Amino acid sequence: MNHQQIVILCLVFVIFPISEAVLKCYTGYSIMKGSTIGTETKECGKETDYCYNGTADISSFSKFQKAGCNTFHANKCFDQVVSGQALTFCCCNTGDLCNGGAVTDSGSLFDRGLSVLKGLVSAGKK
Repeated sequence: MNHQQIVILCLVFVIFPISEAVLKCYTGYSIMKGSTIGTETKECGKETDYCYNGTADISSFSKFQKAGCNTFHANKCFDQVVSGQALTFCCCNTGDLCNGGAVTDSGSLFDRGLSVLKGLVSAGKK
């Protein structure tokens, strides 16, 4: 490589910087049935992060919902009943704002997902 090619290559990297592709996710929470988590968004901290959306039916008029970025890796939803409460936890990295609703069909529940779901239930009971 000659001097001119090196200069051109350096200019290309300055003009067109290489950026890490981080996911943008909905973030927020709600506690009333029929309400949404809102439209606030956040860019995740790492390119390996996933978006998540968790819901827990608390009562006939209350449904706890929480969304944001997470390191749990699965492009699917998990359904579980914990302490008598129906819980759904969905993760995705299929594109920006993919956590606005259901991600995929239900699958088996991993231990890490279960701990997050238990946290949703305990937060909803406070």
